[in-house]
Amino acid sequence: MALGTSFTEIERDFWAPLWQMFMSSRKSISKSFDNSSGISHSEYILFFVTYLADNKINLKDLAETSDFSLSRVSRMTDKLVSKNLMKKVQSETDGRVQIVSLTDQGLLLLDKSQKATTKAVQERFLSEFTEEEMVLLTPYLNRLRKRFEPLAIIELHHP
Repeated sequence: MALGTSFTEIERDFWAPLWQMFMSSRKSISKSFDNSSGISHSEYILFFVTYLADNKINLKDLAETSDFSLSRVSRMTDKLVSKNLMKKVQSETDGRVQIVSLTDQGLLLLDKSQKATTKAVQERFLSEFTEEEMVLLTPYLNRLRKRFEPLAIIELHHP
């Protein structure tokens, strides 16, 4: 039984590896976090977004940028605060707003996690391409990336 509109053969042959790559990359990179850094992939996302925001971001913006719910971000940051990896303070201009930042210990863990991520990406994905192939593929990948709603904070650092 066919479901919905069928892809053309060319579209299917193009889409299938992209989908498999997306699913595989999430699993592969998540494993590298759990095994080497002691933080989850979700926690790494919070660390990285906070770092890109000059290590100071309010919870609402952190939730929007990381694509997690505000309640999830609040629970996760509370856990990270209890581990002395993040600190949370009230905004000086609006007492209802909480600002989070990474502690020195959190910055060290982010650095360790970033090294594990880089290694996993290099081993799992980049090693399949020569530098010339990467240069050729980059414009096409950027065209696809621009179709998705950009994460504003990350977009600033990765044009």
